[in-house]
Amino acid sequence: MKISTPLIVALLVALSGCAGITPQESQAQPGPAGRPPSAAELDFKLCESESFMALHMGRNYMLQGRRDKASVLAYIRPEDKPAQAIAERLFGGVATGAIQHHADFAAETLSACTDRRALVFTKPREQVRLCFARVDIPFFVHAYKEQGMSQADAVSRVTAMLKDERQYPPRLTALVASHLYKPNPPEPADVYMKKFFWTCVFSQEWSNPQP
Repeated sequence: MKISTPLIVALLVALSGCAGITPQESQAQPGPAGRPPSAAELDFKLCESESFMALHMGRNYMLQGRRDKASVLAYIRPEDKPAQAIAERLFGGVATGAIQHHADFAAETLSACTDRRALVFTKPREQVRLCFARVDIPFFVHAYKEQGMSQADAVSRVTAMLKDERQYPPRLTALVASHLYKPNPPEPADVYMKKFFWTCVFSQEWSNPQP
């Protein structure tokens, strides 16, 4: 995997915001246009933000062979206590072996947050975990695009990197790349990744979702 650390860090920072969509199943259903968001909607957006922050922190930390805490902590503001807490849970869980994959960490973070805030979210954990893992596809495709790689080369590189075809279907990688390499994508990459995740979570055929 040849992605520069500065680029990974830049993507980590850019992708840990709150933009995205709210799943229809939760109490945090979007209201009519112009209506202020409800407390439940805001709570769910916070849970979404926490889980994606966990996903990107975990990917950055676990896919770098050095397990370099500074590569995560250096980009967390001192006053951002929730982000610091997520990072410390990550470091502790990896050290004890409780966290084996960044998608597991993200799924557990989302579940803990929705439970803590009494939000209704009943999708199977296996499905949520798989969908978080599949966010690796648009993440790395976008990273290689930002490095100036051609679409065909990015697809080849990501397909070679993400070898488990059940978890990362090559056809899905090609579809994601065809979207992200459009001259004028309809939304920023971070928004697309969250739409991609929720589309997977709410797909009736989640073993092979559309991007």
